[in-house]
Amino acid sequence: MLANLDSSYLNEVVFAEIINLATVLVRNRADSLIQQVAGLIDFCCAIPPLFVQRSRSYTTALGPAAAASTSRFFATLVDKKHSRSSDAFLQGLIKHFPAVLVAYSRAVADPRGRMRPEVRRELMSGLWPICDAVTTGGRVQSRGREGEALGDAFGLGEGSGGEAEKEIWADLWSSWARKRYTGQG
Repeated sequence: MLANLDSSYLNEVVFAEIINLATVLVRNRADSLIQQVAGLIDFCCAIPPLFVQRSRSYTTALGPAAAASTSRFFATLVDKKHSRSSDAFLQGLIKHFPAVLVAYSRAVADPRGRMRPEVRRELMSGLWPICDAVTTGGRVQSRGREGEALGDAFGLGEGSGGEAEKEIWADLWSSWARKRYTGQG
């Protein structure tokens, strides 16, 4: 039966199940994940490149449905009311969340492929809560230029995208600021 399925459909199904499992773990067993924060951040950083369609690749990139489930997962990570996460778990994540934003910037700026616009739109609704969490408590306030230098410590601009990564980073933060002031998202 599985032999008849399109590989892109199978990738979407498997990815959705992995994201669902991760979401359930975060919602119900965040206390047991405190020691695994680094692994969880690595997992989150590995997700954005899966949405990039490589120009000379036989595999297909994940689509908007997978991006929507990823956005829900990212939002769950920072949502205190839906998770039983302790403050220690959330604080551990917040320290490393800029790495996830850098991974997104690198994926979008990758010169060997492209991320579809509809996928980028879907991912934004999950990245904005991460931006909210990172800026909570005035940690990166900079007179309306929040997050501008935050990615440097995480290697922003050092990937294959170079300066394009920094442009994507700036676009991410400006869209977050627009969303914040207009009440979207």
